Amino acid sequence: MYPKIEDFNGNNQVDKVEGNIKTTYVLLENNRIAAVREGTGADVEKATLLSNGNQSKYFSALMSCTIEIDNTPLFMDDLAALKMRDYMALTVAFSNLNF
Repeated sequence: MYPKIEDFNGNNQVDKVEGNIKTTYVLLENNRIAAVREGTGADVEKATLLSNGNQSKYFSALMSCTIEIDNTPLFMDDLAALKMRDYMALTVAFSNLNF
């Protein structure tokens, strides 16, 4: 279940474990909430297909497989459209969960 803005208590991240999957919720600059979950092998395979052999797009494809914003899946192009502060916050959360 998504946290509410007040659940962040002045922080920009809330970590939760739901079932056996870790998820980091990130409060974005415009008060939208992103969910970044631990990736799976299926996410790696999907990212490989999405990036179509283009190594410069692989990391964005991998991130897009594990992130949603306000319960809406994130697409690779959506990442590029984010403000840098939000993009970097999502990158840090994704990296901390998966590497």
